[in-house]
Amino acid sequence: CRVTFSSKSYLVPSRNIELVDTAGIGEAQLGTAAPDCEDSLKELVELLCSFDKGVHLFVMVRPHAGGSILQASDEKNYKVFIDNIGRKKVPSLLAVTGCEFMTGMAGWGGSNKEYFDKAGLSFDKIVSGTCLAEGPMADIDLVRQRREQTKQALWEAIDEHISPKPIKVSESTLNPRREMLKLACEIIVKYVTHVDFFSVGEVATKGVLSRASTAAESLKKAYEAKAEERKAETS
Repeated sequence: CRVTFSSKSYLVPSRNIELVDTAGIGEAQLGTAAPDCEDSLKELVELLCSFDKGVHLFVMVRPHAGGSILQASDEKNYKVFIDNIGRKKVPSLLAVTGCEFMTGMAGWGGSNKEYFDKAGLSFDKIVSGTCLAEGPMADIDLVRQRREQTKQALWEAIDEHISPKPIKVSESTLNPRREMLKLACEIIVKYVTHVDFFSVGEVATKGVLSRASTAAESLKKAYEAKAEERKAETS
């Protein structure tokens, strides 16, 4: 099954912010192995390298889970982006959407934050609201009002928790791209391919590790070749 780390960048001139929007690891995307592991790895390396100047804030966005407070994908996305990529140093917010018809919409995040904290998902703040902008219900007064409330609440949370200085996701000054490649391989193997799930079986696990290793080696050689080309051009 396909696990994508494709991303798009958006500039918010009024706030002097560059927003990098990437897909998370959703429940529907998960499988026992990723047959296109190399593609996922390439996308993840490029995403990590786009953070070369550092990251000011992570905002994890996901829909309300109905009767469940936490979703199965919450821990996986938290570990990938906040624990591993951000090294637990980058501030983080959780934006929970789909709450437009909930009584006490804005209070859901605050009243349930303790459950996330107990699960080891220590977001600096949880903003609950709505981004519903399409469909027959999008233009009713209640939804329009709550959409504006959510927008205001999210910007306030961003202003409150965003790091004034970029936080590096790589500590390497000599070869950060290689470090990002290593980190990407670790993430793919640990969180995308289900290596940590014993139900995969020993044979499948070995196959997954082999694919990840092969992908990493091919990328490593490609980047080293590019580096040699640049070196030759400047000499």
